[in-house]
Amino acid sequence: MSGKAALALQGAQQVVKWAQDHPDEVKRAGSWLRGMLSSTPAPVLVTGIKSVGKSVLWDFLSGAAYTEGYSPPDTSASIGQANLKGRGAGGKKVAGIVIPGDPDSHARQDAFERHFTSRKSEISGLIYVVCAGLAHPRSPDAQAHLLRTHPSIESFVEKKLEEELEDFDKTCHELESYWRKHRRPFWLLVVTAKADLYQDRLAGVSDCYCPGGGGAFARRVERLQSNIGRLNVAVDSAAVSCLPEDFAWGDSIVKSEIDEAARRAYVVRLRAKIFDLCRA
Repeated sequence: MSGKAALALQGAQQVVKWAQDHPDEVKRAGSWLRGMLSSTPAPVLVTGIKSVGKSVLWDFLSGAAYTEGYSPPDTSASIGQANLKGRGAGGKKVAGIVIPGDPDSHARQDAFERHFTSRKSEISGLIYVVCAGLAHPRSPDAQAHLLRTHPSIESFVEKKLEEELEDFDKTCHELESYWRKHRRPFWLLVVTAKADLYQDRLAGVSDCYCPGGGGAFARRVERLQSNIGRLNVAVDSAAVSCLPEDFAWGDSIVKSEIDEAARRAYVVRLRAKIFDLCRA
């Protein structure tokens, strides 16, 4: 046997030995390769607190909201699933899984278990939906209860921002756990929904949710990046308006200020961003 052949054989034996000693790494590499070769990317998770507009957002992105007779759901009690379809006959599909916002719901807990904890789970990324505290409950009973406990719009918004930060912190812990189990890069897209309600201060609102923005939410994003490595989680942000409507709370009203062309442009840009992230 020639010297080169002997070296090649020795190298192959070392690779086999390493694979035998590191079965988990081999499985992860195989999972990553299948994802690269597959025409359908791993699913995208959509979450956020209650009444932030997760289901409505995905309905507009997937096209379900444009069907005749569509009406937004009061609340997401169960997991919703729908695909985004790319342009053309051979357009790539992106599967979206909308996770309920109620932290005590079994559906939410089951979804986190299935997509974050299970060793067989894979995700392309996670969309976390926020709305600057203007998470208006569609249920009259829920609204009446919150009006009794938080009669002013200022106290209501403060409560919702606290809920949002607490929920996002828990979600980040789930993402960090997912990374430790899979060592598979993913992306995080923070979507500022209901942008029609704060067009005049949109830049400032968006900064509160972005790395470097200085707020508590932005600092938690930075901690997520630090904990798992900036190269392992691509962070992006976007604003969107799906269902423009005034926000009324007690005697206060926040006016919706957007035209239909601008609203549609928001949705189109967000769709394009999601497809770009799934291709990255």
